[in-house]
Amino acid sequence: MSSVYVPTTQPVGPGEKPEYELRVMEDGTAGIAVYTSVDRLRECLGVDQSWSEASLLELLYLVGKKRIGVALNPRMDPRLTPAQGDGPGTGS
Repeated sequence: MSSVYVPTTQPVGPGEKPEYELRVMEDGTAGIAVYTSVDRLRECLGVDQSWSEASLLELLYLVGKKRIGVALNPRMDPRLTPAQGDGPGTGS
């Protein structure tokens, strides 16, 4: 199964569910930044950005359920503050 890498609000330990970090999208709505590799995520957001590996199918289910946007491999200024409010979590 394919995986992607998603910024999280805090580091995720073994067995913990990630809280995905929402970002402001180009249209002003909140969405999730999704990266195809850890190297790409770190290149775009910096080495200090916490992240979690996610199943592509589970992530697609989550964004559909929560009705939030997705940006693939977006280049963002890591100094910018993520979107305010709670992240979408894992959508359990």
